[in-house]
Amino acid sequence: MKFLKIFFLITVLSFLSGCDRLAQKDNSNLTVTDALGRKVVLKEKPVKKVVAIGPGALRLVCYMGLANSVVGVEDSEKEWDA
Repeated sequence: MKFLKIFFLITVLSFLSGCDRLAQKDNSNLTVTDALGRKVVLKEKPVKKVVAIGPGALRLVCYMGLANSVVGVEDSEKEWDA
């Protein structure tokens, strides 16, 4: 019985530890770090247009279901052998 009370107390405290009265900071900017470590700040969200540059970038964009948002690709992506 003592074990059950302690277990219940720990469970309740763990749920309450996630509660916070302070308002969460609304960060309207989206910050992305590129491959060279540079930080790029996007003022508007969500991103509606994508340019796929680099080997396999277009494939990854398509895998994410964002093919309709692609507005530019490299010339090598345009050449397709059937």
